[in-house]
Amino acid sequence: AVDYSVRAVANLCEELFFADESELLAWSIDWPDFQIYGNMVMSGSTSCTPVGSNVYVYLSLRRVASNVSFCVDDSALGAVSITSVKLCQIPVSTCPFSESNKASQVRAGDSASEADLALLDEGEEVVFYTLENMQGTLLPDNDDPWSKVPEKISAVSGLCTYVEVQGHFDGVSSIFNGDVTYRFYLGSDNCSNFDVKRNTDYHITLVMSTDLDAVSWKISSDASVVAEGHGSGYIY
Repeated sequence: AVDYSVRAVANLCEELFFADESELLAWSIDWPDFQIYGNMVMSGSTSCTPVGSNVYVYLSLRRVASNVSFCVDDSALGAVSITSVKLCQIPVSTCPFSESNKASQVRAGDSASEADLALLDEGEEVVFYTLENMQGTLLPDNDDPWSKVPEKISAVSGLCTYVEVQGHFDGVSSIFNGDVTYRFYLGSDNCSNFDVKRNTDYHITLVMSTDLDAVSWKISSDASVVAEGHGSGYIY
């Protein structure tokens, strides 16, 4: 009996030709070509040992990109108008048949449209896409979300994917007046991990922090308190 490796790709809408398996494994898709005519490219691999004729091979297909679903909870601060949301430092490409992809080059990613911003202001969720970026658990002993910042991972800080959110407080419906920017790295947790895995849905809620005067990469603000008020909040 002979063992075979079987690999398949779906939703690509073109034929692929490779000289050998190594060339196939090295094949990559550039951002934003992971989505063709509204369908996301998917890939899968398996091995089998055929016996007899008319052998069926079953394999699971995985999306080559990840969903990042995002919403804002501003209940601690009062109404805030979201003016910008964008994914930063996403991989420029991905290898569909690689066991995992770790970015060595990054670029600007998805950003919120006017329609997206209107949904966020209504408390709704919007969806962004990014390619796989398995940077790993870089802060294994960290249990402080405020320490998940570039200076703690200086060697790869420019390769880890993060979200940047900008908002404005009008001083009328909020105790604050001015602009604020929030930033936070993606990962499987809020403290130590920086992985963004393909075929995975990430649901993120930005809970607006009252610590607007904190000196941190996570928050930069020119907002000031315009009325007495209090609240509690955090980013996760």
